[in-house]
Amino acid sequence: MGGINLANIDVGSVLSGAGTLITDIKTAITGKLSPEEQAVIDDKLADMNQQLLLAQIQVNNTEAGSKSWFVAGGRPAAIWVCDLGLLYTFIICPLLTWGGVHFGFAAPPAIDGNGLMSLITALLGLGGFRTWEKTQGIASSQNKDN
Repeated sequence: MGGINLANIDVGSVLSGAGTLITDIKTAITGKLSPEEQAVIDDKLADMNQQLLLAQIQVNNTEAGSKSWFVAGGRPAAIWVCDLGLLYTFIICPLLTWGGVHFGFAAPPAIDGNGLMSLITALLGLGGFRTWEKTQGIASSQNKDN
């Protein structure tokens, strides 16, 4: 998996049509397009979406194939922490609270859901920022194996 080169991702071509696509969408909303023109816009949007998905797959493969445990293991570890927090907050804690009411034991401590969602949002944001860095060719100083 180490053979994937992020420099081959042509983000410029993916984003170059964004301005014209937005103009086309605005025109479509105002109702000035023929059905043929609408079909062309739909095709452009589908192509851009496919290119973005393929670029994300390449980034995921590169990160998963990294020799650095910090890169290859850090994101999955943070995701598991978030998953376990969500599992406890939305399934385990309510069930134990219900059991405590009916069977007479103390309710478990609750986790602040706002903090958990902030952590998940930050994780997703950092992942997106790192993806942008990689598409721009910016490498970290400690991890040159990507």
